[in-house]
Amino acid sequence: MNIVFVSPSFAPAYWFGGPIVSSEQLCYALLGEGHSVDVVTTNAAGRGSVLSVDTGRIVERNGLRIRYARKIVGEDLSISFVIALISTAGSADVVHLNAVYSPHSMITLALCRVFNVPVVWSPRGSLQKHRSKLGFWKGTWLTVLDYLVSQRTVLHFTSLKELEESAWAFERLSRTTIANGVRIPRQTVREPPTIALRVAYVGRLHPIKGLPLLFEGFSRAARRLSCPPKLVLIGAGTREYTNHLRIHAQHLGISHLVEFLGLIESSDQLGAKLKDCDVGILCSESENFGNAVAEMLAMGLPVIVTENLPWNEVELRRCGIVCARDADGICEALEKMSKSDLPTMGQNGRKWMMEAFSWEERAREMCSVYRKLI
Repeated sequence: MNIVFVSPSFAPAYWFGGPIVSSEQLCYALLGEGHSVDVVTTNAAGRGSVLSVDTGRIVERNGLRIRYARKIVGEDLSISFVIALISTAGSADVVHLNAVYSPHSMITLALCRVFNVPVVWSPRGSLQKHRSKLGFWKGTWLTVLDYLVSQRTVLHFTSLKELEESAWAFERLSRTTIANGVRIPRQTVREPPTIALRVAYVGRLHPIKGLPLLFEGFSRAARRLSCPPKLVLIGAGTREYTNHLRIHAQHLGISHLVEFLGLIESSDQLGAKLKDCDVGILCSESENFGNAVAEMLAMGLPVIVTENLPWNEVELRRCGIVCARDADGICEALEKMSKSDLPTMGQNGRKWMMEAFSWEERAREMCSVYRKLI
């Protein structure tokens, strides 16, 4: 199959978070299954910056052909993106679109309708907020997209929770649920914490991630545990929001317990940082999948997740705790973790990821959807 993957941003624009990582890994897994994959994207890197890539030709990365169009305004708007898409979409067997609220989503859907090319469309959580809460402009945008999209389109969701919370959107389209996969790193031997519980957060520093709430619960646990835990934040955000988080930590009296490590792009470097941690945590307002949870479990790290996220199975798998999404729930989960057999929980999680979240299997599932559309 000739697959054209369309996304306003692509690796190595890791500042944008999990969708960039999972998109890149899916493309490589599709290559591994013997398919041809062309990526049409822009050089947007987040925060108004651009990637140091050649925008004048096709860039090859380990067999993957990528056209980085030069953005001209806004976060990712690019005229050369349209030209690149026209030159590739017409000959594609299927187009995989990875955005909703981007000008390139509208352009891609319109061109695929003209060329009669089937589309697999991954909203990546963009439709989980009900239309009534989106506001006038986003609501109008979705109305236009609904007019443009053809019946040869399947909506792809990465969890049942995302599917359920997006059920109101584009009701005439077929939909499928295929979770992300995760790369399994080398085995890491973990010892029980000897002094303080070391807690890791991995992800963007963004208001949707609930970090002030995490700080509140963490500060309560720091006061109640005999040895205050440590919190490591791995990820990047805007300078303004990062400073806001630092001030909030100072206000709560935990700035000496919180470490900001910034963005870590290499999986090996991430593994090295997480090797010194005991527990991972995620308490976002919403997640379509939550790549960070899978990554931490794959590294043998047990996790704490709030009950609103699509990871309630961690308790059934005995590799984590599901708690209420409030400061008391997070505090109680941290206290419980401090008394748990963390190495065993971590091994349970790693085994689960190895058995059920292989990228090879995800690529085969996705190819099955492609073939049905074609």
